[in-house]
Amino acid sequence: MRVSNRIQGVIRGTAVVLAGVMLAGCAARSKVSKEIGRRVRAGDEEIEIAKCTKFAWDHLYIFAPYTASAHIDEALGFDWKGYPYSRIEMSDTVCLLIFEKGDTVVHWFDHPRGEGDFAGLAKEGGYTKAEARFTVERGEDGFPRLRVIVGSE
Repeated sequence: MRVSNRIQGVIRGTAVVLAGVMLAGCAARSKVSKEIGRRVRAGDEEIEIAKCTKFAWDHLYIFAPYTASAHIDEALGFDWKGYPYSRIEMSDTVCLLIFEKGDTVVHWFDHPRGEGDFAGLAKEGGYTKAEARFTVERGEDGFPRLRVIVGSE
């Protein structure tokens, strides 16, 4: 069976549009990530994640670079479909932050480590809003590492 040139053109055009939408979605940086980065660059000594968000969430899960999808699924308690769109598996330049409400992911993003490094802050069960408070510590290299505020965990 032969497909007409017109149908082939429509299929190609649709594929190009869908690819562009997917790439634009992956390339767009989260407003929450931008706000965390802005606060780190501004020299804030404390980052309270709830003040950086404008959506409802119960838990924040943090994953370090190269975290496998099976580990993320285990931490969340369900199979998360966003994994293929994150760079977490292939890059050491980002940490993955996932916000959950109930049993649903309501927001997620890859956060550049140079704008607040969350590596090493994974916590079983995630962080509640009250617990998701971090200090910004700069080493001699000037790299902004985040640490949990004692007493908020």
